[in-house]
Amino acid sequence: MEFEEVVHTYSKHIYQTAYLYTKNRQAAEDITQEVLLAFYKKQGQFRQEASLKTYLTKLTYNRCHDYLRSWKNKTHEWLEKFTFRSRQSVEIQVANRARKEDVLNTVLALPVIYREVIVLYYFNELKGREIAGILQCSENTVHTRLKRAKNLLSKELREWEVQLDEETIGNRD
Repeated sequence: MEFEEVVHTYSKHIYQTAYLYTKNRQAAEDITQEVLLAFYKKQGQFRQEASLKTYLTKLTYNRCHDYLRSWKNKTHEWLEKFTFRSRQSVEIQVANRARKEDVLNTVLALPVIYREVIVLYYFNELKGREIAGILQCSENTVHTRLKRAKNLLSKELREWEVQLDEETIGNRD
């Protein structure tokens, strides 16, 4: 595959992965460029033992870890604006937007070990075996982290729904 094809095919995937790890658009853009540059310089070393997507995800993961270690206590930008094009009512669109923002905030608030398995499994659609290879841990560890992450997300989102219901009831009185 030509380098231009790799850029065209995988740059969005790399950016999304980097953003979900770093919570920062500028950092995600920088990491995307670094990963693509690193691949360009070392594409001859790619042994095709895994898919190209998995290989690029591993490079992205490593760059994100470097970033998080070096910028751990810095302020980060939390959300990108969502654009909705729908024929739904404004109220439904606002509710959907709030829900998506809450889910994204909840994922971004997870500890890194849980956030990374959620990102790799749900956003990058990798299998447990592939995630284990990227994270350099056992497949059982991946499944345990995934289960704990889902439990944390479920608990946080349930609390958010209860708060929303209480606010809605309070506004009706």
